Amino acid sequence: MKAKPPVARSPAPLALLRGLALFRNVDDEGLRILAAGARLVRVQSGELLFPRGAPCTGFHVVVQGLVKLSLQSAEGAEKVIDLVGPGRSFGEA
Repeated sequence: MKAKPPVARSPAPLALLRGLALFRNVDDEGLRILAAGARLVRVQSGELLFPRGAPCTGFHVVVQGLVKLSLQSAEGAEKVIDLVGPGRSFGEA
C-alpha cells in the first residue's frame, strides 16, 4: 500500500492577503476584516471556476498552482487571456 503524499498546509487568509501587492497599504485591521470573509476553495485541474458572463461574486487569490483565464470563440477555439500563479489575484472587477 502506497503512502499518500503529504498535503501542504495553506497559509492563513490574513497571511495571504498581507503578501499581495494590491493590499500593501491596507492596515492590519483592514486586512483582518477582509480575511474574515475569505474562504479557501480547492479546485481540480481543468475544473471551471465560473462561466463567461457570470456575475462577479468574489475576489480570487491563487495559493498554489496556476489558473488559466480564457475565452472560447464561437467556433470553439480557446483564447488564453492570462495564466495566474501563486500570490496573484483575479476577479477584481
